[in-house]
Amino acid sequence: LALHHQEAHFLIAINESTTYWRPAGGGWVDEVVLGRGDEDSVDLVITPDGQPHVVRAGFSLMHSQRSVDGVWTEERVDWVSRPHRLRARVLGDAIHVVFRDGDDSLGFARFDGTEWTIRMQTVGPRLSHPSFAIAVDGTIAVIYSIGDRQVGLGTMTPSGEWSDLVLTTGVMRATDEHAVVIDRM
Repeated sequence: LALHHQEAHFLIAINESTTYWRPAGGGWVDEVVLGRGDEDSVDLVITPDGQPHVVRAGFSLMHSQRSVDGVWTEERVDWVSRPHRLRARVLGDAIHVVFRDGDDSLGFARFDGTEWTIRMQTVGPRLSHPSFAIAVDGTIAVIYSIGDRQVGLGTMTPSGEWSDLVLTTGVMRATDEHAVVIDRM
């Protein structure tokens, strides 16, 4: 689900196909998006110009975008080992993507409208379920599980400096879902 000017846009991934739904004339129009998408490895964002972008993970990191005339194109962003659990957000005109790569690393990708930059960060064994938020200054905060008993929080500044800490240790079982929000005060 993505919002643009208070209108909802949807992305539905079912049985190896991905469909984008957009409001049109009081109803809905559906369009098939290039490439396969699983529910936890595909995300939709709408840039300020109103154009939908779909980022997905599989054997590599992929990006699909819809042109003004309604044609979908797809590009391979980068080969990464095993991208998974992908989430995308927009800040300004840039698309930011955080994903799990392999079993112990986070991937950070940024698309400025013309070029992608990618950075990998090793976090810990059995990394899972990352969720992230972006501050107005571009700092990314990520919360994630490490194994069964730890929850970690990491931040990446716009200049690429990484810092992290373990929020919990020795819990009976870390949950599979996390959320992080940045206060804009």
